[in-house]
Amino acid sequence: KTEYDAFLKKKLNLKNDDEINKISFNKYINSFETSTKKEEIAVLYASGKIMNGEGYDNIYSEDYVKYIKELQNDKKVKAVVLRINSPGGSANASDEILFELQQLKKTKPLIVSFGDYAASGGYYIAMAADKIYSEPNTLTGSIGVFGTIPNAKELANKNGIRADVVATNANSNMFSMLNGMSPHSVNIITRSVEQTYKRFVHFVTQNRKKTFEQIDQVGGGRIWSGTRAKEIGLVDELGSLHDAILFAAKKAGAKNYEVASYPAKKDKLDEIMSMFNSDEIEARWIKSKLGVDKYKLYQQVLKENNKSETMMESPYSVTLK
Repeated sequence: KTEYDAFLKKKLNLKNDDEINKISFNKYINSFETSTKKEEIAVLYASGKIMNGEGYDNIYSEDYVKYIKELQNDKKVKAVVLRINSPGGSANASDEILFELQQLKKTKPLIVSFGDYAASGGYYIAMAADKIYSEPNTLTGSIGVFGTIPNAKELANKNGIRADVVATNANSNMFSMLNGMSPHSVNIITRSVEQTYKRFVHFVTQNRKKTFEQIDQVGGGRIWSGTRAKEIGLVDELGSLHDAILFAAKKAGAKNYEVASYPAKKDKLDEIMSMFNSDEIEARWIKSKLGVDKYKLYQQVLKENNKSETMMESPYSVTLK
């Protein structure tokens, strides 16, 4: 028995044979932190082009649907701040993400914060928000849609390549890179683009509480600064990510909370293991050979899950220096 133990037993009115129930200082601190910070404001970062499927370097719909559902079902998450930095991309992928965000909004506050870009599909997915914050210089809006149809007929003919097709109906060869498109196929794609644009504007009118005509006047692919977007009603406030977090916490009634970033960063082992993933190896190799700009074109035209599709993407690439 130590002198210190004897002193404690005397203070606690314990007998010499009684045991003292001790706890380590680290365990005590950890239990204190857990008990005092039960609430969380989640910041979900959405950066890059919006794409179908899964991937590591952009906003992939399957991945983000999964992230959003996890945040919706996590009871300690009291509100979500979606930080968008995107020029848009696939209309279908944008639609999938918007739908899941709308479901999340039914259960907890969803606040959106714009970074450098919130254009086209990047703006579209914000239409589930309770409130939208934009930086003054954010490239905002670009409410527009277009269709992409790869056509290598002229290039193929110059190199002595042609394709002969036996078709069973008028639509069986709609998207042929070597034969081009028939007028009928062009009409079908045009109608699809126009319907997608109307759907885009519809969700904007719901979120911004304006008429179709009012949004159409500032739509049509036009890009606005965050300051101008505030003036014409495309965003609610000019402010930083920090401002959005503070508002989210206030709306959720969270007082003693911590801020957590999603998707969670990979640890070193995960990063090393991901380097051996065949899809990622292929993507990294192609990007290194083509360069960033040509790789984006490759993704848009040649990748299987992005061929011949309606796009919600800014037609302009702006570099801020």
